[in-house]
Amino acid sequence: MTQEGHTITFLIAKCSQRSFQLGKRSLDELGITPAQAMVLKHLCQKDGISQYELGEVVRKDRSTISNILRRLEAVGLVTRTPDPNDRRSWLVYVTPKGLSLKGTLEKKLKEINEILTEALTQQEISNLRVYLEKIRTKKSRRQSE
Repeated sequence: MTQEGHTITFLIAKCSQRSFQLGKRSLDELGITPAQAMVLKHLCQKDGISQYELGEVVRKDRSTISNILRRLEAVGLVTRTPDPNDRRSWLVYVTPKGLSLKGTLEKKLKEINEILTEALTQQEISNLRVYLEKIRTKKSRRQSE
């Protein structure tokens, strides 16, 4: 089958698969998964947010974000404390150990992006970001039917 014969769905899935494989290989030495890296990276930028808000930002459902945080907490990278303003809510903080990974984590994520886009020009990378965001955020009329 020629590349023109592949569906967009197929191509996005294969790109996602490649990205995950690169991320897993690169992040293994830190002892975290790509999903955990995404959460830790966000917390390094905005610490002390609610578990719910974190899940919304990284687009993970409640049980998934809870499992990710449980694993990060078990290895000492984050802590969760009850929200003093809402007993049903937890606030998530990066520990000093988690913060110590920030530079290495950012470097590894940058390297992964560079590998994924090495065949593209800066303009193509910019366009790709726009196209992927449109696909990611656009609600289809068909979804509401």
